[in-house]
Amino acid sequence: MLPCILILKLGITWNVFSNFLRDERQRSKWNILSNGRPMQEMIRIPKGQTSSNCVSFLLPSVRNQNENTMLILQETWADASGSLIVYAPLDVASMHAVMTDEDSSFVALSPSGFAIVPDGSSGYEDD
Repeated sequence: MLPCILILKLGITWNVFSNFLRDERQRSKWNILSNGRPMQEMIRIPKGQTSSNCVSFLLPSVRNQNENTMLILQETWADASGSLIVYAPLDVASMHAVMTDEDSSFVALSPSGFAIVPDGSSGYEDD
């Protein structure tokens, strides 16, 4: 695994950028795992008092039934100190094994993600 760190200063507030990354309708604009197509949030499990703090399962749109289906497991968290978005692809067979209490020792997660922190200017808005 090769870690990578990139620091950028954007011309928008950090929470606007964080909302863009969390929005499954915008995902095809930045995530190659979407295959350039929109994603659908299948399940959302809240983790706090705001809707931005949750665990979600995202499903890429498929063109035909024969395409290999993959889910994306995503956790998001945001508060006044910044935002965290972590996601990992998970094939449906692996997910089925986990959900039905089968042998899941073969399931491998390769998480990626973003930590977005404010630059000191205002920008946090609770959704």
